[in-house]
Amino acid sequence: MIRLFKHYVPYAVLLLGLVDAVLLIASAEIGWILRAHQIGMEVGPIHTRIAQLLTFALALQVSLVAVGAYGVASFLSLRFAAARLAVALSLGVMFLSLIFFLVPRSRCGDRTCSTRP
Repeated sequence: MIRLFKHYVPYAVLLLGLVDAVLLIASAEIGWILRAHQIGMEVGPIHTRIAQLLTFALALQVSLVAVGAYGVASFLSLRFAAARLAVALSLGVMFLSLIFFLVPRSRCGDRTCSTRP
């Protein structure tokens, strides 16, 4: 176990969180690529959208932790696990909406940055 802010976190929970984060980033990237192909947009390299991918993964990870999806009790019943995941997904979408509302998308060129409407 690892001690984190006066709490002991098992290695299995940390590994599950890490696997979830990797899967969330991969699913966001796959979704981005699929949507880009649907609208006929050229897909650029991944480093151009790493901030959006990490924001997506972080927001959903925080919502999963907030509803207790990594707790021992959440794995006892499939019904409770599904309910917690549904609530976590809803909270994650609300959190992402709040983030994208508060932080405007900016496009930075060579030397100047301007926000796009």
